[in-house]
Amino acid sequence: MLRFWVALIGFVIGFAAGSGIIASIMEVPSRVLIVLVGITAGALLGILAFKLYVVGVFIYCGMMGAAVAALLPFKDNNDTLQTAQLVLMIIVFIVSGVLAVIFQRYVIIIISAVAGGMHAAGALSALVPELASEKMKAAAAVVLIILGIGIQMLTTRDRKKKARKKE
Repeated sequence: MLRFWVALIGFVIGFAAGSGIIASIMEVPSRVLIVLVGITAGALLGILAFKLYVVGVFIYCGMMGAAVAALLPFKDNNDTLQTAQLVLMIIVFIVSGVLAVIFQRYVIIIISAVAGGMHAAGALSALVPELASEKMKAAAAVVLIILGIGIQMLTTRDRKKKARKKE
């Protein structure tokens, strides 16, 4: 399942990069050309991410880490804070990606649980008025993150341990 998500994220990044590059290179590119170049670049990067799984793990966990960093509340909406948040997102992308390559199973579990818990807490706070305060939203996020890590640790297998048991 993770390989599917890795390929999908690779496609999305490739599509965005390809269509963005062609739109900036040509003065007035047609929409069809932008979409075709985007699909081609997306397909190439998606296949590359699928084939080079480690690169895909790096991209997936980097994107999830950056998404978590994007959720951090920056109170003011000025250029300096937006730049600081962007720099933080880039740093978290790189650190998450590198750690994921080194400790794949554990970092993937933690990153996906944190991202899922924070996003779910945000969605719950919109549905449940009692969770609308920042403290309640944070508490809900912590609970959901812990549950996510626990469930994933219990339901995924550690291939190294399984290989040792066979010996």
